[in-house]
Amino acid sequence: MVDINRIPGLDYIRKRGNLCIGAMYAEAALERSDLIRTKYPILADAIPLIADPLVRNRGTIGGNVAMAIPATTSAIMLALGATSSRRGEGAHHTGEPVLQRALLDCPRANEILTEIRIPAPPPRSGGATPS
Repeated sequence: MVDINRIPGLDYIRKRGNLCIGAMYAEAALERSDLIRTKYPILADAIPLIADPLVRNRGTIGGNVAMAIPATTSAIMLALGATSSRRGEGAHHTGEPVLQRALLDCPRANEILTEIRIPAPPPRSGGATPS
């Protein structure tokens, strides 16, 4: 386990065609994001159902996806067709499907997960979460 909290530039959310989320972006920040609520409502509905507020405040999108724990954001990312970006010694991998190797999806040796990209939902798409 490596703590990447002090690596700058991994805590962001932006829309560039795809929704781009830095690996260190907190789950709770997704829950409060106007961008998520307006453009990705199924994600906004699902985030409050993950763990509890204490876990969502400390947990990050990258940590949950890298650990590939199905009961977290990982399952939502898989359903939304998310891809990941990873950087390592002289290498940059982008566009890999999230959870390509479920429960073994931790970054390769000498790599870190840097970003999750979620494609824009198709027109007239929707979803539902339990109430």
